[in-house]
Amino acid sequence: MPRLRAVVIGTGHLGNFHAQKLASMEEVELVAVVDPSESARNRVAAACHCAAYASCDELFAEELIRAENSSDFAPIRAAIIAVPTTLHTQTTEPLLRRGIHCLVEKPITPTSKEADRLIQLAHDQDLVLAVGHIEQFNPAWVVLQERLRAPRYIFCRRTSDYTFRSTDVSVVLDVMIHDLELVQQFVGRPMVRVVSQGWSVVGGYEDVARAEIEFDNGCIAVFEASRVRHEAVRQVEIWCENQLATIDFATRRYTFAQRSRDLQRRSFSFANLSSEQIPMRQQLFAQHLHREEDSFEAIDALAAEDSDFIQSILEHRAPRTTGESARAAIVLAETILRNMRR
Repeated sequence: MPRLRAVVIGTGHLGNFHAQKLASMEEVELVAVVDPSESARNRVAAACHCAAYASCDELFAEELIRAENSSDFAPIRAAIIAVPTTLHTQTTEPLLRRGIHCLVEKPITPTSKEADRLIQLAHDQDLVLAVGHIEQFNPAWVVLQERLRAPRYIFCRRTSDYTFRSTDVSVVLDVMIHDLELVQQFVGRPMVRVVSQGWSVVGGYEDVARAEIEFDNGCIAVFEASRVRHEAVRQVEIWCENQLATIDFATRRYTFAQRSRDLQRRSFSFANLSSEQIPMRQQLFAQHLHREEDSFEAIDALAAEDSDFIQSILEHRAPRTTGESARAAIVLAETILRNMRR
């Protein structure tokens, strides 16, 4: 089978890594990288053994010449877009119109209206529109979300130092969006109430944010995000009707606890221990609130994300994070930002 011809648009921090992943895939021929910065695009192109262009117009003008001079010319079929968030729509839309499957780095677009345009265009063209929400590939999350039922309270904290990237958007769209997408997809219910706060510390947009969201099933989720902390934290705590779980995304470790059937039925109470049972309280606690923990080896989540995108094209299936799921997170972010700025 001929290899899938692909390009990477944007050769900054993430674009560089995406290009490396595509260049290493047997199913893919990395045709080119595109970036207005000559030094950046040439550096990545040299490392990945592909062509470099200053713009998509320049790339496709060259592709047109090749098509006219070759009887077995194969068009570009896939693109990864890793440009600043404010350029996502104007970069991705022309690619979709050319019939090219796209993976857009998170967030999909700055606004839900722009996301609607890309989603509709991909649907009309029968194209894959994937979004780079990389935490969906964290093995601890993959395992744990399958075990949890009926979430009631979720607490998310995500902090980092200042990376000098994604400074064109708020920390809500830059950092908090990871957890907004995970929680929205996990809970799967509409929001009914939002309370939020935010502060700009070093730039023109919020660098610190806190939001509380209530969904229509009564579940409450609290989000804290900062990109001006001196420590990196990526943790989520989830309380369900009969379960409690904590996840450390950085270490890929989770703990999971579940109430016994006797506790669920209220047929056992720690308040009514007999004198014989009191010395056994630690054993009883472990028995009736069984706790386990596990951790996973480090994986190349970006490679898994890119592979999922390519396989979704080849297998004609939906990617792990669709445009619709990413849009739902943008709707939450927009509501948080409106509330915050009001």
